[in-house]
Amino acid sequence: MRAISHSYEEAAATPGATRWQTMRDVVLPLAMPGLVSGALLLFAYNASAFEVPLLLRGRRVPMLAVLVHDHAAPLLNWHAASASGVVLMVATLAVMAIWQRLVRTLQRHGESHS
Repeated sequence: MRAISHSYEEAAATPGATRWQTMRDVVLPLAMPGLVSGALLLFAYNASAFEVPLLLRGRRVPMLAVLVHDHAAPLLNWHAASASGVVLMVATLAVMAIWQRLVRTLQRHGESHS
């Protein structure tokens, strides 16, 4: 958001837009690609991490990446590990595809109002 020029905010304030209107109608749409990219990277990292959930929460909160690790490393149950890994990969790809479709819809909606 630092890369967005303050001249956009000044241009929105000239006809009397409030700070909230400027944020909602000017700054947020310009920052949306970066916010979406950051959210998707964060999601993909957290979906595949198994060390951090083990260190922070132990085994109280079941995580799919931890399940894959548990089947592969100590148990050597390759069939369950690969099945769980495929489920994790498909779920991650599905979330990313839905998110991308939502962003495209929002972009088209924004372009139609411009």
